Amino acid sequence: MARRSSVLVFLVSALLVLALFPFMLSLGLLTGIGFAVSVAIALWRGVLWRDKTAVVWIAIGYALVTFSARLLLPIAWVRWQQQSFIVALGLLATFLLIFWRAQRFKRGRR
Repeated sequence: MARRSSVLVFLVSALLVLALFPFMLSLGLLTGIGFAVSVAIALWRGVLWRDKTAVVWIAIGYALVTFSARLLLPIAWVRWQQQSFIVALGLLATFLLIFWRAQRFKRGRR
């Protein structure tokens, strides 16, 4: 239970960093950092040891988030703030998928 709480604290702090500092990093760098963190969490939770395709699905999710952010938000002065929010939502969805998959593996289901 303590490990789960620390992961949730890390998740919330990562989302706050992404939401509150949209002008510090470019969208590509935010996406890269989010991807690296997601893969690290997946390794830590043990998802990647049982399902090698998890990295592929995380990469596809981040590619879709980046593409949709650049396609759907053409207004330059609003772009950074909204894109960082979309990336934060993508990060949250990816983490939730990882936790869901980890719970299914714990129960012995694929």
